[in-house]
Amino acid sequence: MNNYDNINAYKPIFREILKNEFDDSKHSIPFPIFIEGGPNVVKDVISDNLASPKFGIEMLKIAIKKKHQDTIQQIINSTQNYSENYMSIISLNLAELCDYYPDFIIKYISSTSIMLSPYCIGIEDSKNTSLYSYANIIYIKKSNIEKPISAKYEKVSFIVPFPQICVYQVDSKNNDYENNEDKKNHDIKLKIITILKKMIIGLKIIMMIPKSNSVWNEFLYKSKSILFCNIDSNHFYNWWNFAAIIDFKWKTFGRVYYSLIWFFYIIFYICYSLSSTLEQKSISDFYFKLLFIISVIFGSIFLIFEIRQCLWNYKHYFKDIWNLFDVGAYLLPIITSIFWLINKNQPPWLTEISIILLSFKFLLFFRIFKSFGIYFAIIIGVAKKVFPFVVLLFFLVLGYAQAFFIVLRSNNINDDNDPQNLATKYNFINPNGTISNTTAIIQDSNSNTNLFNWFPTSLLAVYNLLTGDSGSLSSFTYHENPIMTILLVTFTFFTVIYLMNLFIGLLNIAIDDYNKEEEYLLQKAQIIMEIELFYMLPWQRNNKEWFPDWIYYDIPITKIRNLINAIDNNQTVFNYPPIISEKLRNLVVLTDDNNKLEKKIDRIIKYIEIEQNNKLEKQIEQTKEELVQQNTELKQQMDKLKQQMENITELLLKRSENL
Repeated sequence: MNNYDNINAYKPIFREILKNEFDDSKHSIPFPIFIEGGPNVVKDVISDNLASPKFGIEMLKIAIKKKHQDTIQQIINSTQNYSENYMSIISLNLAELCDYYPDFIIKYISSTSIMLSPYCIGIEDSKNTSLYSYANIIYIKKSNIEKPISAKYEKVSFIVPFPQICVYQVDSKNNDYENNEDKKNHDIKLKIITILKKMIIGLKIIMMIPKSNSVWNEFLYKSKSILFCNIDSNHFYNWWNFAAIIDFKWKTFGRVYYSLIWFFYIIFYICYSLSSTLEQKSISDFYFKLLFIISVIFGSIFLIFEIRQCLWNYKHYFKDIWNLFDVGAYLLPIITSIFWLINKNQPPWLTEISIILLSFKFLLFFRIFKSFGIYFAIIIGVAKKVFPFVVLLFFLVLGYAQAFFIVLRSNNINDDNDPQNLATKYNFINPNGTISNTTAIIQDSNSNTNLFNWFPTSLLAVYNLLTGDSGSLSSFTYHENPIMTILLVTFTFFTVIYLMNLFIGLLNIAIDDYNKEEEYLLQKAQIIMEIELFYMLPWQRNNKEWFPDWIYYDIPITKIRNLINAIDNNQTVFNYPPIISEKLRNLVVLTDDNNKLEKKIDRIIKYIEIEQNNKLEKQIEQTKEELVQQNTELKQQMDKLKQQMENITELLLKRSENL
């Protein structure tokens, strides 16, 4: 007994030693031994509250690296109560699991779609009619007792089952070169590559490229089949966990940073637009120069942020078509402004393109709002989906443009396709009404007389045919150009009639695919990610109030009831049904008070129905009695009338006899 007490006395010391020894991710025990030890060892580590937070994360990483599928599946399926330690192990390895084991992570995301908050003790009142996110951080604020909530809505609190998903971790990928710096290689090509890597790393240091990243930001670039895997077929559940993360980030810091970026862009836009649009006589050269200098300064600042974003991950950067508009909107105004500052003049075509891109970029700022963002998501999403079809259509137009160019171009001077012979002619009419063959007015020919005489204009003419404009062929006769007629018929049938209608059908299908709220949320999440990585300072990304370990959110109870009823009645389809705890079911079901109230209402309704029926029956009986009485009185009156008629008849007969 004494020995047992001594062991218990030393347990806190052992815990402290383990805590201090393995509090850094760089210190770990040899996990291959754990993995090779069999399923019992893995189960013991995951189920142990002391060993799980220290070793579970690294153990899963090594299992993924060594492709131990059985171990990974055991770790994911080992704990069914989804404790904090278990969810942390999955959350911090979320990106790797998405890449190598998407089926496992889809099951986890779908199963944990509805996790009740541990701080939720009952149904509470709220003034929010939709999802509302927050971090469980205690702070003091002004009392709201004197300002009661105008409208109360019942809500239930949930927790996002991805602890530390927003916390910035050290990105080991960025440090691979630094860790292998001591390796020597005498190959010339590898030396050149090494020098280029050093230059890129130096440029990244100068441009202050962030070296850390969060699991959430990596998750945003994964396949949409994983991102949207927990959305049901009838949209009773719409990405609540991830929508809560986006909502929390936007309310905490996103809207402030976004408003500031938009404000400075408006200054840049106004300065460049005024300097490019106003006549030079309207204001002095000093103010013109000032406007262009401001445009160069603000454009350069915005362009630096774009360069930082490209250097951070150029693959993701060039995949996003919005970034191309951003570069054009910043770079072209800088070039035209420098042109003016040097030559007191700017190329008109460059100014026109830069103004168009600036205006389009200004419109892109509205995509953060849901009413606009869904349409922008449709525009880009549909464009990406139908891009292969557009390429196919382009090569068809290119082929027909080349065919028309070969057939209708002028090969010799004064041949049938010479623009001079195709020009419009006006003949004089003689006084006797005949056409004069000696005198005629010929309209001067130009490059538009025969668009097929030059290949670029031939391409434009075929594009006009695609839109229904056949004016480019009006100078040619179909009878004398049978090949041209065949080309026109085949082009209009296969391309204009068939392919264009097919293209419209594909657009309708693609619009349905991208006309979804989750597409807007994903777009908003990527905007917030850019703010975090390239507009925040490093110490701001370590702010626990902005990037907490846990995020909570409230949902109106009516939506929860509709979802649970839909799941219970098989009205919706998930990849994997979410786990609905008994506590949640007990919370959202109608309470006894509500049942009593409903019973009282039913009794009142039944009582009213009975009273109405009784009154109606009494009225019917009274009506019957009145009808019987009236019928009796009517019979009596009829009898009296009949008796009087008989008496009158007898009198008439007697009088007739006397006469």
